[in-house]
Amino acid sequence: MSLTISHLQNKAGRRRLDKIPPEVSGIVEFLRVAYQLCRTKPKIDFFRACDVLKTSEEAALSAYVETLVRGLPAALQRSIIFHNPGSDELSFDEAWLLRAIQCYVSCDEDSLAFLLKSRAKPESYPHLMFLISKISLCQR
Repeated sequence: MSLTISHLQNKAGRRRLDKIPPEVSGIVEFLRVAYQLCRTKPKIDFFRACDVLKTSEEAALSAYVETLVRGLPAALQRSIIFHNPGSDELSFDEAWLLRAIQCYVSCDEDSLAFLLKSRAKPESYPHLMFLISKISLCQR
């Protein structure tokens, strides 16, 4: 399922994430490139990979993004869809992830909790939160 980039409003008047906001367009492209590079890599143990990153004082943004992209299918218990870099569309998975990052940055804990609970396994919440927080901090 793809969403055409446009500015749409839902019934509640809240803006849906169909348009890539300029301030996050770089992370969208970075996620897409990381996804393309990771597609042929072997599966990882998402929980163990996050634990290893937590022991490192300063890991690179690419390490957090790669772990997130490679571990997201395990956390969501399904395959994910990311479009090719440069695409004018957002997949549902890309929009969900961007919304989660935006919720973290804006300290909207209720919306972030809703997003995680709506799609992820409960045991993956702390790991997803860790990666989202690190990626968000690198974007500031």
